[in-house]
Amino acid sequence: MQYSAILHIYVTIQYSGAIAIDCINLIIPISPIDEKHSGGWRAFLDEIPRLQTNCYDDHLLRLGAMNPLEINLLIDNWKAKGFKPFKKIKGVKHWNEMCVVNTFSGPTLPCDWHEFDTDLQSVSPA
Repeated sequence: MQYSAILHIYVTIQYSGAIAIDCINLIIPISPIDEKHSGGWRAFLDEIPRLQTNCYDDHLLRLGAMNPLEINLLIDNWKAKGFKPFKKIKGVKHWNEMCVVNTFSGPTLPCDWHEFDTDLQSVSPA
């Protein structure tokens, strides 16, 4: 196996079931990426940096950050691509097409499309 293939396996982790989280996480459902990204989900995978902080399963993508500034930059990047981070439900701000999840306290706003597991420090589709 070539070094680049080994590196790809090591740094882009694909999970099944739940996505492990660490520090501060931006969670994005794959379906809007597939719909909005030019070329869909597969093209997106070819373009993103292969970092340990990126992981995904069949439903969710996790992008990791170490601080709120990094998360805000990620959110701004996705907003520039046409994603809508927030929605209001009965006057209350909720996450919409993405969600910030803190490893210890969970989602920073209500989010109805994933479940947070404190014990396993993971998220999974609702």
